[in-house]
Amino acid sequence: MLSDTKIRQAKPRDKQYKIYDAKGLFIIVTPKGGKWWRFKYTVGGKAKTISLGTYPDVTLKLARERRDGKRQLLSGDVDPSAARAAAKTDTFEAVAQEWHAKHEHTWKPEHAKWILHRLEQDAFPWLR
Repeated sequence: MLSDTKIRQAKPRDKQYKIYDAKGLFIIVTPKGGKWWRFKYTVGGKAKTISLGTYPDVTLKLARERRDGKRQLLSGDVDPSAARAAAKTDTFEAVAQEWHAKHEHTWKPEHAKWILHRLEQDAFPWLR
């Protein structure tokens, strides 16, 4: 198992290398001295890796908490990479509604209502 001291003492080498913790958590030390947290897991028989942040911004304790959160997703048959991608994806509908809310105070109420109605009737159904 890793310790904070071991991570701090990890020096850069000619090629990047890994230092393993437990339960799929490891840190990559780059030739320039960067230290990147990674979590390795398998979904559907395929090995995958997800980033958990950089050291020292993400401490050993926080990296382990993030790993445990990803493992909890896996126990519910959810791919952590897919969950992260889905959380980041903005749909056209969400962006359009945010745009409408931002600008509606500059329009006449009838115009704002008409724009939202047109989006709901003509655009959103086709893009769902």
